[in-house]
Amino acid sequence: MEQSQDLSVGARMAIAKRAFRDEDFAVAKEHFRILADLGSKGAFLGLGAIYERGGHGVDKDFEKARYWYERGVFEGDLLEAALALGKFYYMGMGVPVDYEKAYSYYAKLENTNNAVALLRLGILFELGKGVPKDPQRARDFYRRAAKLKNIFARKNLGVFEVKHGNILWGLVLWSSAIIQGFTLGLLKESDRRLRNW
Repeated sequence: MEQSQDLSVGARMAIAKRAFRDEDFAVAKEHFRILADLGSKGAFLGLGAIYERGGHGVDKDFEKARYWYERGVFEGDLLEAALALGKFYYMGMGVPVDYEKAYSYYAKLENTNNAVALLRLGILFELGKGVPKDPQRARDFYRRAAKLKNIFARKNLGVFEVKHGNILWGLVLWSSAIIQGFTLGLLKESDRRLRNW
């Protein structure tokens, strides 16, 4: 690791990001930690991601990940950190499943084009988990996420439409999600083959 204390914030951030990309989490963690101590909000997100993933010289630790993501949300207003925390509570990653808390974090992304947050908001409103059931809001969130080419949102919207009597339209949406997923799978497999050729 480059030990120079004379590194600028930008240079140190570049080193941390490069180490993270190269999966040298121990080096990335050291630089992100120095940056966090200097108040760099992006470092909060980097440290959260390192502890969430673990490996490569750093133990997986959801509690530490949550701590850094919370700092990212509350000190840095980072939407990426809110998305991560929503996932923690939605899926019960190191915490009990808590749909109300998941909603509180996903709601911060309600007016963005984050397809994952929009999909999860749709699910919460469709099922009434952590929020009152609201089919119209669920449909709206599914539509917005589907427009962003989220396969799962398109599938969920298709099933939703079938359940609510729009059978033909629901089947079209559901079928297009399957075709989109199959096509993406083929493209990824083809890309993998080309890289290994």
